[in-house]
Amino acid sequence: INAGFSGTGPEFYYLATRRWQALGKSDLVIWYLYLFNDIDGGLQEPYGCCDGFPLLAYGEEGFEVTCPEWKVTVEENRFKSSPAPYPLRVAPAYFRTAGHLVELHNRVVQLSHREAVPLDEALRRTGLVLREAAADLAQQSVEFTVILLPYRGALEGDAEVRRTMAPMLDGVLELCDSLGIRCLDGSEAFGALTGSGAGEA
Repeated sequence: INAGFSGTGPEFYYLATRRWQALGKSDLVIWYLYLFNDIDGGLQEPYGCCDGFPLLAYGEEGFEVTCPEWKVTVEENRFKSSPAPYPLRVAPAYFRTAGHLVELHNRVVQLSHREAVPLDEALRRTGLVLREAAADLAQQSVEFTVILLPYRGALEGDAEVRRTMAPMLDGVLELCDSLGIRCLDGSEAFGALTGSGAGEA
């Protein structure tokens, strides 16, 4: 089952995984983490299904679920809860520039209501979510894998973007290693497909 949902992050993945597992045991759960907004801004984002509040509240050692019961509401500021216009979303299949415009739209939406979180704190929160997900799945003897998806700019050969994203990539890989979670870096595979060599050091 592909349970992915656009515009969500690790917190949503964690809660969605718990709900799916309550419906029936899976053999394997895979999370795809996008090395940009899933870590940089993907934590403590407001969600429409939580009345515009974050899904989790973080403390020093863990977190609490702030919305045990989800309910979908329409926020007053619809710009925040709307994806890019449909023609712009499909245009990247035909025009390379359109992909950048979609990312720009998503970034503007994100910055319009995100909490500025330093990378070390974002990685700490990511680690807390991964730890709980791994523990829950291990109790049910379910295999857990995380696949890291590279940022578009890195695939297109932007050396500066690669340098900027490297601490985030290294941080998540270190988290997975410390937690005993199988974590795959998709940069090499996607880099080979695009001819960018994004997986090279």
